[in-house]
Amino acid sequence: MRISGVTSTDLFAGTVARPLQLIRVTLANEGAGLIRAAGAPVTVRVAGPGVTTPRPVSLRVPDPGGERTAEVAVAVAAPHRPGARLRVTAIAETAETAETAGTAGT
Repeated sequence: MRISGVTSTDLFAGTVARPLQLIRVTLANEGAGLIRAAGAPVTVRVAGPGVTTPRPVSLRVPDPGGERTAEVAVAVAAPHRPGARLRVTAIAETAETAETAGTAGT
């Protein structure tokens, strides 16, 4: 399994008082040398300076050759302002290993 994509969206969850921006993290199960245990639990989160994941997303490792996408809600802390582009790292963890991928633009 690897992180094949990290995409910022204009979608939000949470409340008006505490909006959480949704970041799409796509996982791909591509075979040899990678985690191939389809169906194993995986936890996905996003972090960076001023960016946290209040509630990581749990899903299952995709079938071999397949993909799954998690919509991870992130909190952006002061002093960052709405619309600021921030560098973040997506993390997908299983009991066996962790996979990370960086991107710009929450």
